[in-house]
Amino acid sequence: STPGNNNRYIIFTNTPGNAINFSVVDMTSSGNAVFPQPNLGTVVVFNQAIGSSSATTSGAMLALAKGDLSGYWIITVDQASDTYKVLNINGSNPASWTEQTFNLGTTITAANLSFSDASNKIAVSPSSQNTNIQILDFDRTTGVLSYDTEILNSGNADQATEAIYDTEWSPDGSKLYIARYGGAANVGDLLQWDPSLPPGSSLVSVIPTQVFGSYGLQIGPNGNIYHLYQEFNGGP
Repeated sequence: STPGNNNRYIIFTNTPGNAINFSVVDMTSSGNAVFPQPNLGTVVVFNQAIGSSSATTSGAMLALAKGDLSGYWIITVDQASDTYKVLNINGSNPASWTEQTFNLGTTITAANLSFSDASNKIAVSPSSQNTNIQILDFDRTTGVLSYDTEILNSGNADQATEAIYDTEWSPDGSKLYIARYGGAANVGDLLQWDPSLPPGSSLVSVIPTQVFGSYGLQIGPNGNIYHLYQEFNGGP
């Protein structure tokens, strides 16, 4: 919800020009609801540019609550760069939002950002080929990003736009699970990265047999991680 107003929600979107726009939904409005349905809300601000943001973002974007729950951070990665932007959503007025810029790690076109609440680490997954996953530390109080490491040998040449499809942290933040895309000329896989092990043995497959396509990862309320995959070409 909007900081200071639990009846309004802010929706952030990537534009075709790789900027960030925002819309606002007012949930006190009935919208298209028909009695006895609850309010469905009305869009009261639609697709507006954020004046304080200079982001030219890739497809990866992450929204996190601040440590004191007073607002939010919006984290993005500029296209094909090492430039990260952290937007401070500190109230309902976009004129008060401010942005920090951090140049970290190596150039990457990011597919997604996965956050561990247990360790305050962010995994940056590349959509670009032959680029390793990068690990960042995030301070939810100050909004400061810092570089931790990259996962050696996690890059691959499976697809030009889908090298690593998704990542997900274990509930305790000690391990990262990686969906290697695969595709027609390669094999999909589900890998586990354990940073407590030596680099040569820290990245291992955790599925019995490789698959045609390895896609989304999502941790459930029960703490289990669910893996969406395609077993073989043309099949389930």
